[in-house]
Amino acid sequence: MSKDVVMVLTSKCFDTMLAEGGSGNWKANEDRIRRCRWIVAVRNRHTDWSEGKEEHGTAFLVGRVAGVKISAEHQDRLVIVFDRYAALNAPNVWPNGFRNPVCYTTLEDLGINSEELKWKEFPGSSRAALSSKDEGTEERQLPSAVLEKAKLMIAASLSIAPSAVKISIQI
Repeated sequence: MSKDVVMVLTSKCFDTMLAEGGSGNWKANEDRIRRCRWIVAVRNRHTDWSEGKEEHGTAFLVGRVAGVKISAEHQDRLVIVFDRYAALNAPNVWPNGFRNPVCYTTLEDLGINSEELKWKEFPGSSRAALSSKDEGTEERQLPSAVLEKAKLMIAASLSIAPSAVKISIQI
């Protein structure tokens, strides 16, 4: 079984991930992250700015990876974008003594069954926008936001960097 989970040790809470459009700012192998199906966020309490209340090493969120984008804050770092997520409370999943805040594993090795989770659409993902329209909620997006989402989706489907996608419109 291939390691299809990127597990990150983060001090950020869900609201910060929402504001950033995913989990970032990671210095990691973009191609390897793109091959992952899931992201598992694990609480890092060993910083003086930890935003969450979970104990250190507790997995608090699993998301379905939708792509990767360059961090707005650091051009050499990545934000892992996910389109749906579920809350977790899985203590002591971070490997003892592991110092790199990014590692790869499987849901099975973490004791997580994706079928048993209560999934929610990640706000701002293209699927969340479609769901809200289907429910009758009108949502208008700026053309630049639509193009950025299209670039992310194209890049993810081709396993290339979003910066390699150029969209041209002829009117």
